[in-house]
Amino acid sequence: MCRMDGKRHPLTRELLEVEVLEAPAGTAILMWTHAAHAVNARKLDSPTRWTIVYGYRNPGAKSAAHRITEKFERNPLPDTEKLLSFY
Repeated sequence: MCRMDGKRHPLTRELLEVEVLEAPAGTAILMWTHAAHAVNARKLDSPTRWTIVYGYRNPGAKSAAHRITEKFERNPLPDTEKLLSFY
């Protein structure tokens, strides 16, 4: 059972699912993401800000990647209770 089972996107209400991706060695990927972060306020007439998130991995090296556990997410850091959960 996946901890995302039955969970929905907060705006579109679409069911969330883990996507397992496969790509040849040396493939570069682009991740389009919306993540909580802090920036200085922009002027009202300023254009949209854009950013790119890069992910790197040493081919063949053991991965130390891990998923955030539900237990960790249920014990938020102080002052983060008002942030929108991804789940």
